[in-house]
Amino acid sequence: MAKEVYLLTSETINGISGIYPNGNNYSGVPAMHKFSNVSGTEYKLTVTNMPSTSFCFRIGIASNQNQMQPFQDQLQIYESDNVSQDQKYKVQDGCWGSKNAWKVANYSNYDYLEIHADINYSNGPYVWVVGKKYEQQEIYLLTSQNINGTVG
Repeated sequence: MAKEVYLLTSETINGISGIYPNGNNYSGVPAMHKFSNVSGTEYKLTVTNMPSTSFCFRIGIASNQNQMQPFQDQLQIYESDNVSQDQKYKVQDGCWGSKNAWKVANYSNYDYLEIHADINYSNGPYVWVVGKKYEQQEIYLLTSQNINGTVG
């Protein structure tokens, strides 16, 4: 059964100002900050509009009283276009609460980010960030008009 998973931040993400709610009352979290289920216990939020240099976040799960957070505040979570298992942040016993947040920075090489959360409690949960670039597309102009000395 799919869970309700949320990005918790005080930053403006995807054009919407976020919040850090108290406890697990996520009724005030913007709908644009809700993760989509990828498959099984993995969830993803695509971030296309974010602050220019960095932002911080925690993850909220509606069925869990506490929020997922790093062990220390402002812990940088590294983004990569190909994340291996050892690059994922494992959320352990001391990583639940509401005082710390992950920091994502130095993402100017990417067009957008995907924040992932695998909430499988038997061997995780895990959090990771994937940097993405838009695919280059070639565009052709088909015309019977003379353009730059060439008739199409």
